[in-house]
Amino acid sequence: MNDLNIQERVRFKPFTRVVNAPPAWPWDQTRVARLEAEHTSPVSGDDITIVVRRLKPWAFGETGKFVAIYLRAVEMRDGLKFELDIQGQRIAIDMPSPQQRSDQNKSQMWILGSGLVMAISLLAMGTLTLQRRAAEEDRLSTLEAKMTRAVREATGIQKARLDAAALEELDLRHRSMSQALSELKTLSLKRDPASRIEAFYWNKGYWAVEARGKDSPVKDATVPLQRSTKPVRKDVWLWVAPGQDGQP
Repeated sequence: MNDLNIQERVRFKPFTRVVNAPPAWPWDQTRVARLEAEHTSPVSGDDITIVVRRLKPWAFGETGKFVAIYLRAVEMRDGLKFELDIQGQRIAIDMPSPQQRSDQNKSQMWILGSGLVMAISLLAMGTLTLQRRAAEEDRLSTLEAKMTRAVREATGIQKARLDAAALEELDLRHRSMSQALSELKTLSLKRDPASRIEAFYWNKGYWAVEARGKDSPVKDATVPLQRSTKPVRKDVWLWVAPGQDGQP
């Protein structure tokens, strides 16, 4: 009895016979050889097991040669492991006993079950990792939205401060905005249609415009404008209206 509890029968020689199969695909040849071995079996009985082994490598368009080995259940009760010499070729046969096959099936099922448990565990870990990543991305998105809102609010506050500083610089604290709008309206109504005004300034009691050309942008004598001595840009001059005190 060996380690696998399989009989080692040096002189065990079961009944064998050579079976030929016509040219076909290898799996078809094997099926034909098995059918031939079963239908032309020289022994009969429900306790017969037929083992079919190929003797010649498969080649396209050539017949297949097989050996059929006939074994009885009583001979396989404790398992068989032996070699045969068939037409000068060594054939190794290893047939485990029913108990050994059952143990092998249990071992395979245990390995399969362990692999399945491991796969499920890995899948669960992957799912948990994805969930944590999604939660972290949501948290970062929320934080980014808060930071964007804070930056926008800070920008708005800064802009409001700059606007307040600009109003302070224009001395609007003690003057209503309606006065500035009124002066802008006057300029719009009395400007020369042919003039090209590029900017309007209002600062501490006077207003001014930038206009192209040396001609006054306002042709109404009630709105006297004084031109700068030099252009502020090429062919662009600054025209200043008198302040509240009548000085430009």
